[in-house]
Amino acid sequence: MTAAAELLRPRRALRLALLHLDARRGRPAENRQALLDLCDQAGSRGASVICAPEMCLSGYVFDSRQAVEPHVETADGPTAQSLARTAARWGAYVCAGWAERAQSGLFFNSAFAFGPDGRLLARRRKLRAERRWAADGAAVQDDVFETPWGRVGLLVCADVWLGLLPRAAALKGAALLLVPANWPPTASFPLDLWRLRAWENGLWLAVANRGGAEAGFDCTAAQSCVVGPDGQVSAVWPGRRQGGFHGGFQDPAPSRDGQAPEGLLLADLPLDADGRLPFVDRSAGREPERWRRLAAGRPKNFSPPGRPRGRLVVHAAALDGQVPAFLELKSCRPGSLILLPRRSWRAEELDFLAAWGRVRRTTFVGGSADGSFFARGAVSAVRLCDGGWTILDLGPARALLTDWATLAQPETAAAAVKAGVDLLLCPQTRLSAQDLFWARLRAVDQLPVAVAAPEGAVVSLPPEGHGPGQAVYGRAGRLVSLAADLDRRPLVEPRLDYGVIFGVQA
Repeated sequence: MTAAAELLRPRRALRLALLHLDARRGRPAENRQALLDLCDQAGSRGASVICAPEMCLSGYVFDSRQAVEPHVETADGPTAQSLARTAARWGAYVCAGWAERAQSGLFFNSAFAFGPDGRLLARRRKLRAERRWAADGAAVQDDVFETPWGRVGLLVCADVWLGLLPRAAALKGAALLLVPANWPPTASFPLDLWRLRAWENGLWLAVANRGGAEAGFDCTAAQSCVVGPDGQVSAVWPGRRQGGFHGGFQDPAPSRDGQAPEGLLLADLPLDADGRLPFVDRSAGREPERWRRLAAGRPKNFSPPGRPRGRLVVHAAALDGQVPAFLELKSCRPGSLILLPRRSWRAEELDFLAAWGRVRRTTFVGGSADGSFFARGAVSAVRLCDGGWTILDLGPARALLTDWATLAQPETAAAAVKAGVDLLLCPQTRLSAQDLFWARLRAVDQLPVAVAAPEGAVVSLPPEGHGPGQAVYGRAGRLVSLAADLDRRPLVEPRLDYGVIFGVQA
């Protein structure tokens, strides 16, 4: 049986290999050989899909086009040819990233995937590329390819920051997303971000990160990992010695120069009865037309140009008892906003909120059992907008009120940014501990988020840089607070495949 025919035979598991490679800056020949050696090591261990890091030939840090130019290669250059032969030799799918010279003469930070017959199957050019030397990738790219186990998509490192990029891959049918990366760790990031993207799209996400350090860019503690459609880590490098590999196992390679350890992270991904990768279809209930209408909403001019809007203190209350007794124990700054859970509210409770809020210049926001939203106190009017969206204008800020199922979709934040929304508010009747964990990460899509349910409450702020944003969480009976910066303007990314995401052209 040929290697290609062997791939078509149904199996119980797909063996995936992530190459944790220390790319030495400016040493492409040495790095290429290390890459090929690890690919052979992965092939000999039975890996059918192999993924290497971003910029794995040259290292990552270059301050100019002139600095990186000696290390760029074309899509059919020596590394591409070597990887094509390697893929054919092992009958595997092989992915790796390097600095690409296009026919136009532009340089790109690209990732390439080769099939078991040696053909180039897909290429991904990083969307938000390194400004000093690389051009940005196009909105529409040929970055998803077929395998016997399902479709596989490609993204490059920080592409994962943009929630609509993994979503576009999922909408193209990807069951597995390969991400070559050069991503130093900051607190729980980027691991928590990778978990969020896998969960919200219901797909497998595999990140091949680098090791080592160069020019102040320290990846010695960086992680490579495989995350399942449920957002749980299946395998991680480096893992703990006792039970820390989460279903995967490490296969170290001999260390070069006694420096950072390199090797393979091997993971066996379970297949269904048809030999396909299982995934969770989270596109059910998508309403692209509603998102298009929200995005088309004209932002309100809240203040004259150039005048700072300041900060808004946002509280979220995990209310599990009577409102008066709850508030008597809390101190809230005048002019703040308090988000309450969704529940059946009695008329006297709403009257109390209105009176208390007017006296203390505080706005209460919540949800009613019939699915509607309300505001009481300093601001008491919510309005229904085109597409059935509920908007609350707070003077210097605009808030969007929504339910958890809608907030959990990355399209909601993207459309809200275009509509000039400053804050996402989500009152719920009930949320699991896992949903509250995802809620803490939702602000990664550029807008502050507040979620309130009887079981817990979350307020989270967008991240600064490549680390996690500030977030606070409180259990039942707690009130949590953060101050949202209203002068921080989120980026509207024009270079996205809106034809796939919203069903229209950008």
